[in-house]
Amino acid sequence: MELLGTRESISFSELRAETGLPVGTLYYHLDVLRGLVTQDSSRRYLLSKEGIKLYASLADKEGLPHLQRSRSLSILPGWIFASLEGSVIKTALIWLAVAATGGALSYFGGQALVLMHFGVSVFPNWVDVSLFPLSMLIYLVYSLASTYLLSGRGTNLPGLLASGVVYLPYLVLPLTTSIISPTAGGGTGLVYLILTILVQGSSVILGATYMSSTFGMRLERSLLLQLVFYVAATVTFTALQYLGLIAEAGRVAAQVI
Repeated sequence: MELLGTRESISFSELRAETGLPVGTLYYHLDVLRGLVTQDSSRRYLLSKEGIKLYASLADKEGLPHLQRSRSLSILPGWIFASLEGSVIKTALIWLAVAATGGALSYFGGQALVLMHFGVSVFPNWVDVSLFPLSMLIYLVYSLASTYLLSGRGTNLPGLLASGVVYLPYLVLPLTTSIISPTAGGGTGLVYLILTILVQGSSVILGATYMSSTFGMRLERSLLLQLVFYVAATVTFTALQYLGLIAEAGRVAAQVI
């Protein structure tokens, strides 16, 4: 009840990992709690309305953590990560596909991804290609380390590899440069800037949803961790700009105009 009360939802495998109970014993207790515990469309367990009422009463009497449920999570694409849960092959293929596609598009688009920012670099082409999967790998390590330090919770291999979905929006930018050049005039530079903001915003939302769904954290904490990563990415990108190693596409456009 405490696990279900302090998380949005939890999978059967996560319940096993947290409680250490055998499969049969865990199913028995879930059956005992029928009516208080229900499942969503992704077969993740959560408290029913009656369960929420009982938990609130237990929190006052037994000193359990107060019920913390973020209703806003329902409007976010948490189902994406729930559908990938438990499938190593599926999540590994998605992670590798995003990394390979991002690297290839970076090469043909003439841009390099630094964590969460695209720019025109002075690096060799092979470095530009490798920066996309490297950024994904750094984000994977960051999400695991930060959530563990903050909440003491980890996840399995499929949960880690599901982080590749967070970088799906970034495939749009190098693909778009073949159609809309950020250095072109006639307002196309502005269009590219707006597209960049939309891509980064989408990735931040996906990242917050990923951390909340996969690690069972409150959405507010997940969003904070995602914003911290974005700020760190911005500082890193700015430092590379200062060193003259990379230039922002929008700034290049301004210089050309």
